[in-house]
Amino acid sequence: MKAGLGFFGMYLFYLIGIYLVVRRLSGFRWSSANRRLALVLVPLITIVFAAWYVLPALVVTGLGLIVTVIAGVYSLKTLCSLYAIITFPEAGSKAPPILSSSA
Repeated sequence: MKAGLGFFGMYLFYLIGIYLVVRRLSGFRWSSANRRLALVLVPLITIVFAAWYVLPALVVTGLGLIVTVIAGVYSLKTLCSLYAIITFPEAGSKAPPILSSSA
């Protein structure tokens, strides 16, 4: 339990430190779309992480799988709308409905 919390804390500290350094050196800023996405995904990740300490392993595994599939489909749909249709127009028209930008 302590190792998991330490790992989580290390990554949180690393993320904040790298963001501050990059922001100062290059003027990097998160876009509003990235901030909105983080407001959805960070709580989901936190819920799945914290669930390991209060729920049975099988339930948490299912919860993690569901969150992963939802985030994966969303990410793939976003990538398809940004890249595949521009680079490969005929491939974009053959995409499954769940991945098309109109769905």
